[in-house]
Amino acid sequence: GHYLAPQLLPVDEIEYTWNNNTEQLHYEYRYQFMPKGILTRFIVKQHRHIYQSTYWRYGVLLEVNNTRAIIKEMYFDRKISISIEGEDKQEVLKMVRDTIQTINQSYNNVAVTEMLQCQCLACKSSSEPHFYRLDVLQRFIQRGKLHIDCEKSLDSVEVRQLISATLTTDEL
Repeated sequence: GHYLAPQLLPVDEIEYTWNNNTEQLHYEYRYQFMPKGILTRFIVKQHRHIYQSTYWRYGVLLEVNNTRAIIKEMYFDRKISISIEGEDKQEVLKMVRDTIQTINQSYNNVAVTEMLQCQCLACKSSSEPHFYRLDVLQRFIQRGKLHIDCEKSLDSVEVRQLISATLTTDEL
């Protein structure tokens, strides 16, 4: 058998190949207080999808259905960053979100905000794009508001298109 001991994983990020194109999906979990061990627990739960043994204590590269996802924990920034490239981005994000939400629910009252990257032209090519709170975007839809402004470019972004490009139809 094979065993994965998260405490023994290397601390330094492993080298890997990643296509930095504008068609990636970016998502974040931002914590008021981030409990230790979220990502190591995630790695253990998703071990069957690890791509070519690319994992370290604070990150992992997954591959599912010709789609790759890099998930990184930035403990001192109190966030988990998710970038996904490939054919089935929404389904892979759903799998990642389901796993992280299960882990988050195992903690008592952990305060976490889900964030979605802006899809305006400026943010798609920016190394520091604007992120929207998912709950705010969902309230925009509930209120029938069709557009939201990007705080970086000041461009108007269609809310429904932003959410539908990220989440699966059963999550909307």
